[in-house]
Formats: sequence, structure tokens, C-alpha cells
Amino acid sequence: MSKTRKVLALALALVMSCTMAACGGDSEMTDGGSTSTSADGTYKIGMIYPMSGGNALFGNAMVSATEIAVDMINEAGGVNGTQIQLVVGDGATSSEASTEATRMIDSEGVNVIIGSMSSGNANAIRSVTERSNVILWETSAVADNVLDGNSGLTFRICDQGSYRGYNAVKFLCEELADDLGIRVIQLAGYDVYYEEGSEQTRKDFADNLKKAVEMAAVHGVVLGFETMETEFMNTVAKSMKYVDLIDNPYLGVYPDVGNLTNAAKTYGTSVLDDLETGRGHLVAMHLKETVPGKFREIPFLTGHVDFPAVIRKGWQLGVRRFVTEMWDTGKPEWKEDICFAHDKMSEILDTME
Repeated sequence: MSKTRKVLALALALVMSCTMAACGGDSEMTDGGSTSTSADGTYKIGMIYPMSGGNALFGNAMVSATEIAVDMINEAGGVNGTQIQLVVGDGATSSEASTEATRMIDSEGVNVIIGSMSSGNANAIRSVTERSNVILWETSAVADNVLDGNSGLTFRICDQGSYRGYNAVKFLCEELADDLGIRVIQLAGYDVYYEEGSEQTRKDFADNLKKAVEMAAVHGVVLGFETMETEFMNTVAKSMKYVDLIDNPYLGVYPDVGNLTNAAKTYGTSVLDDLETGRGHLVAMHLKETVPGKFREIPFLTGHVDFPAVIRKGWQLGVRRFVTEMWDTGKPEWKEDICFAHDKMSEILDTME
């Protein structure tokens, strides 16, 4: 925590110092007519993260961390003697993020906005900040196009997605997996996570997947798609489209039976039939409990996954590696939960022949 706070504090101090210099201290006017400091002598900066909706868990964590950093800076005397005042906005969607950016600039007089968790939100906010001559300090949007046409007012402190993805797989295959003797790596089946997918994101996914599989093959490492909760790859059948496209023995499917069960509930289909579509390409099976519409933090045997049926089907299809997924919710009896899941899944597996 202390390291994170120091990094955030340093980043914020840098933003404030650069912005105040660019705006001419505490009296220079921006193109929009807003002063750098508010009437009470504080320096206002905007912060837009998803505080509601599907990404609220991550967005609220970023808000809390930034608030801690601002408190540290203010306690140390602020920036050039000026205290920082955060103006917080909820960017649950890109349209809401754009609206909040407009409000902060027009009504609150901010000269810098920090955000925004997703590339869709970043581009929406940037369309507002660029035309208003306001700085966007982007902390987490990784899409390669976030900085396209940048006029010099947008700064990104994280690496871009293609660079991150390529180097992550390179490290996993060439360093970690090779050194430790790991032979299967599970890949989350997302083209994007924080924003809507498109033809371009799907093309990027396929192009980079080909590179990843080639790297894995060199080291004899098998990559397996985890079926996820989004429409992009929530079934084995959807995963197999990319397995067939790449057509390499080092790419298969590592199905999450909890996510498959939710998908089958949504589509009115059969989990067992879906698993059958991956015949000859299932590298392992991910055992996780779910309930309709919820994909995490469900204790084993309290949801709707038919574990005996899916394990038996996986066994018939040649799967011999079964891995349970559990989520820590802070319960004091977490060890008992692990033992319960292990014992119940083992009881089923012991009946397989």
C-alpha cells in the first residue's frame, strides 16, 4: 500500500506541477475562461472512473487510491503551496464519462482530468478535453488508439494493449513457463474488457493470438481459452472458431463450466452439447460455481452447475486436468471452504473410469 500511495502521490504532484506551469500559475486563464484555482484558493482537478455498473469494483478502488494520494499531497503543503480539491464523477459508460467531463470543465473550472478505467471512456473524455484545452491524465486505458491525433494534452501512464499483451505472453512462454516446466497456460477469452468490442478489436485479437501461439509452440506450451462471461467467448463453440482459425496443436480450449452454465441458461442450450463441440481440443476443465447472471463469489454446490454431468462429459472427451476456481470474500472460514470444494469435486472425480 505504501508503494502504491507514493507512486500515486508522485504522479499527481507531477500532473499538478505541469498543469499549473502550463496555465501560468494561479491567475492565467484557459481558452474556456476558467481560472486555475477556485474561489477558495484550491486547485481543482477532475477524476472520472466507473463508480457504478459492471466496472464499479475497479473504478471505486481507483477513486479511493487517488483520494489517498491527494490527502498525502495536501498534508505535505499541496502543490506550490496550493491545496488540491478533487471533483469526482461517475463514468459508468462512455456517454456518462463525456457528460461528466463537460460538467467538470464548464461548471467546475477544472484544468486537468484524471481517469478513466476503459479505452472507450478515455476516448469519450478526450473528445471533450481536447477541444477545451484541458489535460487528460490517463491511468488505465490501454487501447492503441487512445493517443491517436494527440495534440499534446493527453498523457497516458500505462502501456498500450498490444505491447502489454505481446510482452506478457512472451514472458509467460519464454521465461516463466519454460523455466518452471509449465505446459498449459489459460487465456481469458476477451478481445476487450472495459469497453464494447468491434470488428477492429476482434481482428487485433486474432492477429495477436497467432503471434502468441507461435511463441508458445516454440517452447512446447499449450494455450487454452477460458470461456468467459461476455458475448465474445462465453461458449466452447465460440472458442473453437478461433482454434480452427489458428489451426495449431498448441491452441485449445480450457472451458469454465460455471460460465458455460450461465451461457446455456441464457441461450436455452445444453452445456454438454457445447462441450462436445470442443472434442479433441479440450486441454483442461475449469470448475467454478455460478448462478444465473452472476459469475463470481458463489460457494460450491450453492449454484446451478451440474458438476457430476460436466465432469463426466469432460472425462469422456479426454480431459484429465480439473482445476477449481474460488473467490476470497473475506470469510474467516476460508480454509474450510477450500477443503469443502476439494473434497466434493474429488468425490465426483473418484467415480470416473
